[in-house]
Formats: sequence, structure tokens, C-alpha cells
Amino acid sequence: MGRGVLTTALFVATAGCSVVRDQAVEAQGPSNRGRRQSGPVSVDVAIAQQQLLSPPVQYTGTTQPLREVSLRAQAEGKLLFLGVDVGDRVEAGQTVAQLDDNLLQGALNEARAESAAQQSAVLSARSRVGSATTQVGQARLSLEQAQGNIARLKNAWRARIEDAKLEAQQTQSDAQRLTTLATQGAVPEQQAEQARTVARQAQQALLDQQAQASQEITQSQTEANIAQQLLQAAQAQVQIEQQGVTASQGQLAARRASQAQAEERRSYGTLTAPLRGVVLARTTEEGNLVQAGNEILKIGDFSQVKVIVQVSELNLQDLQVNQPAQVRLDAFPDQTFSGRVSRISPAADPQTRLLPVEITLPNPSGKIGSGLLARVTFAPETARVVIPETALTAGTRERRGGGGPAANAGTAPPQAKRQPSDQDKKTPSPASNDQKPRIFLLKSRDEDPLVEARPVQLGKRANGEVEVLSGLKPGEFFVVRSSGPLQSGDAVQLSFLSPSPQGAK
Repeated sequence: MGRGVLTTALFVATAGCSVVRDQAVEAQGPSNRGRRQSGPVSVDVAIAQQQLLSPPVQYTGTTQPLREVSLRAQAEGKLLFLGVDVGDRVEAGQTVAQLDDNLLQGALNEARAESAAQQSAVLSARSRVGSATTQVGQARLSLEQAQGNIARLKNAWRARIEDAKLEAQQTQSDAQRLTTLATQGAVPEQQAEQARTVARQAQQALLDQQAQASQEITQSQTEANIAQQLLQAAQAQVQIEQQGVTASQGQLAARRASQAQAEERRSYGTLTAPLRGVVLARTTEEGNLVQAGNEILKIGDFSQVKVIVQVSELNLQDLQVNQPAQVRLDAFPDQTFSGRVSRISPAADPQTRLLPVEITLPNPSGKIGSGLLARVTFAPETARVVIPETALTAGTRERRGGGGPAANAGTAPPQAKRQPSDQDKKTPSPASNDQKPRIFLLKSRDEDPLVEARPVQLGKRANGEVEVLSGLKPGEFFVVRSSGPLQSGDAVQLSFLSPSPQGAK
């Protein structure tokens, strides 16, 4: 800003001198005017310096804790104890209040008793399963015994029946033989009759044994079937008892869940701080009856504080998350705090077109409180070489009237107008529409100031100034204004207030 004022002062002084000189020349006649205009072009020069194109914008906001939590009652009861007040510091997990929990304790005791009773029911069901399992074992043993008896009977009767069959066959054979001999008169008929009687008795004995074997085996099979049925019944009873155990275990789980809920509700009687911070508000007093959901305390986390400022949508492009920011507080006028952009809201106010931007700054000592007026300045952009926009048109063939060293120079005489030379063709005007922007730099040669055209890459513009991204270095001399057209290699006359070019290369 000061440089621009100085440049303007130089320009006014140079222009004044030019006016006096022009008036003197015109008083001397046309010949003298021709000689003046054929001399070096008068220029104002300045030294390139790095600076910010525009001063940083200051925003105002209010400090807030990083987090703000309301501690609320989760159960109904009388507030017996409230141990903190506004401004007190609390630690996370610290007990700050106590409710009357007699009803909650009674509900917990009832839930515990129900759980214990159901646990006994589960044990009884498991005992019944054990008894049913024992019965299954006994039934299986009875079945195995019945099946063993059947096998033993079959084996025993098989041998006895086989002997009876042999006996019957033998007696039948003897009876037939003796009957034949008796017919032939070889033996008495009475002996033959006795043999036939013995054969009939042997056959009857065989039939009796077969019948008895069948009866005993059938009875054993019946006993085995009964044992099988008892086994199946015992196995079914085991399944029933196991289902009873499962049902009892489910009921026990429900009772234990109820007990856990009762224990949790019992814990609601003790209120603890949810975070480390400072008590901001105390909304009730000891002795009051509070309902579930009533606020007891409000606690703020001041390990960091945040400031929310409203930023114009036009300036949003210059901000990004984690960008540094400087914060000054009226409460601490001699200190500057460093912070960072933590959030940028994507939603602008439809009326003001402003977007909330949150800045977070550390507060390890906790001295920054809530509600303080904060003045926020975002870290400035990188300083660049900044020049007046007039430097882009200095030395052009078509000047705008006023404002330059040759503002009152009048129209150049005919001999001052010449055809473009080869050098003119090689060095187009800096303001040509089809060329890159150019400026004229001042060079020294045996103390005769010369100028050289150089293309530059431009950046942002503001307040009649423009950033130079490349093509001009700090410390170089450049032409701000000229009284006439320029081209590379031209000798120029410096305004008497221009800085000395000694040492420029």
C-alpha cells in the first residue's frame, strides 16, 4: 500500500516536471520541441518486492468448548447428593451425583431371587434327566437279558428236541422191525406191541418237548418285547426331560437378563462425569425429585476450544481443512493463539451466503473459556512479487491519456514517427492481445539506463495490482509508467524520484 502511494507521488512529481519542461520547450519554438521528443523516453521505475496481494481478512466468532455434554438422570428418584458446582473441573468417571436407589435396589433383589429360583429349577430338570437316563440303562439291560434268555432257550431246546427226534426215530425203527419179525413168527406179538407202544411214547415226548420249547421261547420273546418298549419309553422320557432342561435354561437366561437390567438400572442411581472437563451449568439442587431424562449438569471439554466464523462463499476457495489460523481474544489482548481449520460446512446460509468454518485451537492450560470474542485471521497465502497493473501497459505504442510521465507531451512531431524496425518485429508490445503479458526491466550500461522487454506469467489481480508468478524476481527494476512507446534496448530517462539503478544487472 505504501509502495503504491510512493509510486503515485513519483509519477505526479515526474509529470509536473514534464509539464514545466513541455511549456518551456513550446515557448522556444518547434525546433526545440522536435529535439525533446527525439530524446530518451521518460519512465517511472520501481523495485520488485514480494508481498501479499491483499491484506488478510479478519473474522469474528465466539469460543466454545470442543465438546459439550448434558449429564441427565436415567432413572427417577430423589437427588441425595450433588458434589460439583459451576466452574469445577471433573475427571471422566468421577462420581458427581447420587440418587435415592432404594426402589432400584429392591427390584434388583427381586430379580436376583428369581434367578436363583430358576437356577434350582434347572438343576431339578437336570436331575430328572439323570434319572431318566438311568432308567434307559436299566431297560437296555433288561432287554439284553431277555434276548440272552431267548438265545439260551433256543440252544437248549434245540439239543433236547434233537435227542427226542433220535429217540423217536430209533423206537419207530425198532417197532417196525419187531412187527415184521412177529409177523414172521420170529418173536412174540406181545414184544412187537411193546415196541410200538414205546415208539408212540417217544413220538409224543418229542411233540411235548417241541411245544414246551415253543412256549418258553415265546414267553422269553414277550419279555424281550416288553423290555424293548420300556427302553423306548425311557429314551422318550430322557428327551422330555432334556427339553425341560432346555426350557428351564431359557427361563434362567431370561431371569439373568432381567437381573442384569436391574443391576444396570441400579447403577443409574450413581451419576458419573462422561468426560474430563469443566461444569458449565448446574440445573437442579439436592433434595429435588428428578425424572428420567432431566438434566443435572452440563459439562464442557476445554482441552481444545473451537471458534466458528462465517466466511463468504467468495473466500471459501482460499480455505481448506488443517489450514493454520491465527486467533486473537479480547480477553487476552497481548497474546495470539495458533489454531487450525477443523471443519468447513458445505451448506451456506441461503440469506447471507455465508458458510460456517470451524477453527480448533489447543487449550492445555484451560485458561480459554467459553463465550469469548475471538478474532480469526487465516494464515496468509504465499507472498509473491506484486506489481501495479500500469506496468503491463508501460511502453505500449497506444497510451491512455493522463497518469504517465508524458501525460502532457502532446502529439509527437512527424520526424518522431518511424516505420517499425526489425527489432520492433522481434519485440512485440507487452500489451499485444496475441502475446503473453510483458513488462520492461531496467538495465544499466555505463550509467546509461536501458530497458529490456520480458514476458511474465500473471496470477491474481486486486486493487489495481497483479501477482507475477514468473518472469520477475525480487530486487529487479521494472518500468511502472512511460511517456512513450518502448522496445528492448531503448535508452530511457528516469524520473528524478525513481530509485537508483546502480548495481542492476
